[in-house]
Amino acid sequence: MDGLMEWMGNMDLQSNNKTKGPRRGRYEKGKVQPIPGHSTVLTTLGFFILWFGFFAFNGVSAVKISGEGTDSDLVSLTFINSALSFAGGALVALLITKTGYEKKQVKVFERELWIVNLFGGYWSLLAAINGGLAAMVAICAGADRMEPWAGFTVGCVAGLVYCCWARATLLLHIDDPVNAVAVHLGGGTWGIVAAILFLKDDRFRPIPDGGILYAWNRRAFLHFGIQWCGMATIFVWVVLWSLVSFGLLRFLGLLRVSADAEEEGLDFNNGEPAYPIDPALLAAVARDDFDEVDDEDEKAADTDEDEAADFDDPAFV
Repeated sequence: MDGLMEWMGNMDLQSNNKTKGPRRGRYEKGKVQPIPGHSTVLTTLGFFILWFGFFAFNGVSAVKISGEGTDSDLVSLTFINSALSFAGGALVALLITKTGYEKKQVKVFERELWIVNLFGGYWSLLAAINGGLAAMVAICAGADRMEPWAGFTVGCVAGLVYCCWARATLLLHIDDPVNAVAVHLGGGTWGIVAAILFLKDDRFRPIPDGGILYAWNRRAFLHFGIQWCGMATIFVWVVLWSLVSFGLLRFLGLLRVSADAEEEGLDFNNGEPAYPIDPALLAAVARDDFDEVDDEDEKAADTDEDEAADFDDPAFV
């Protein structure tokens, strides 16, 4: 299920990104040009909504969470692994973003020295959010079938995987505004692999002895190969039909909006701004404009009076 949802959706997105191309001004002369987001506050709000939804999504794998015949231990394990995985992914992505090779030149006693700072990055809320989401994606495949320590480990690796995928998309000049490919495709790939690596014994009937890290036997490696075959099948199917669909839309000129609409903004282009101006603010701006006009009129009147005085001066005649 995790492979179908994450891989199918994001290979489709990746194909769309490659077919459509980057936004105007994103990559100029081979360099990445930053295009800031609209609101970190709204991004954080959306994250909390999605984060809460992940608990419901993973918890529903137990079919029901109360009543007769419910395995309460299984349900609680799913929630615990989801929370621990998110914590690991967010923490690792945050630390990686803060860790950055920085070399500064300073002058000490008239001598120029180079100081290397291994923490030359910055604390990024957005990196922590995306790293945590990648971890939540990764834990989906095995939230109910691995121990809590394994859930945290999966999350930590997912945070690293997210940072690597996000960097790779920039190097390949793939324009992914919200790093959805790094979160879902990167996190989903690692999650499918990790589900067999950290599978606890007696949690999956076809592999009673557990995954590779527990059993290290032929059956565990066989299912590990099955996981990769499944990913390869999804990859070929989705990429093939996505390229056909998006290629046809591009040929018909329906894949992308016009350059003018992109420059102006789709909200203005459709007739309703996404950020309408408050009437009070608009009135204040108008008052400032009128005050500037009055000041210019007063300056023009003073100039006319000065010129008239010069004309009346006998010395001027």
